[in-house]
Amino acid sequence: MTPSGRAVTGIRLWGTFLTDPCGNSPVLTRIRYTPPMNRLPVVAIVGRPNVGKSSLLNALARKRVSIVQDMPGVTRDRVSFPLPLNLGDENRPDWRYIEVVDTGGYGYHDEQGLSEHIKQQIEIAMARADVVVFVVDCDAGLTAGDQEIATLLRRTGRNTLLVANKADSEKADTSLGDFSRLGFGTPVGISAINGRNLDDLMGRLKKSYDFSAAPKDLPKPTTHIAIVGKRNAGKSTLVNAIAES
Repeated sequence: MTPSGRAVTGIRLWGTFLTDPCGNSPVLTRIRYTPPMNRLPVVAIVGRPNVGKSSLLNALARKRVSIVQDMPGVTRDRVSFPLPLNLGDENRPDWRYIEVVDTGGYGYHDEQGLSEHIKQQIEIAMARADVVVFVVDCDAGLTAGDQEIATLLRRTGRNTLLVANKADSEKADTSLGDFSRLGFGTPVGISAINGRNLDDLMGRLKKSYDFSAAPKDLPKPTTHIAIVGKRNAGKSTLVNAIAES
């Protein structure tokens, strides 16, 4: 509530932009997130490049939401989808909506100079998330990149669900135990392409967080305005002036 008595909702502070002494382009130096009222609970899908994050989002959405190619770096910005989630059963369904967010591959080096942008998008998704679905590659096994992401997630303290994609058969499940070294327990082995164990994944997701406050209907779309600029340009003053007007 502002001093004038007007309620202000839906304000998001994404970060602070500074210009370095050499006059280079502004860079995001600090990420903050203030969730709006009545928002959808957010589930962020993160992981190394090419582990199948976009394929998983498409499988859950049952439609092609994210572009999928057999090469890293295809997803560079966050892609979100409002997903219906049944908290009840077949006899007494209780449908709620959550927001599932696909992100770019953490640690990907982009030749067009977007590596830092991709990293920032992933960190923003993590900051927003109520649950992080951490996807690893069952075929590739445990990697240094997986361990780096696990360290970041432990530092942020996010509620994390570990998922091993490309586990196409029960034989592949025998290698899942190695991923428990990441500190998030034994992952659920799935195949996003073949649809294997997706029901098991959704069951674990519903147990990982209390989604009972999620809306039963999709909220109306909202408009978000980002205020950016160099240091001491008056960004905070402008936000305060808008809030008090």
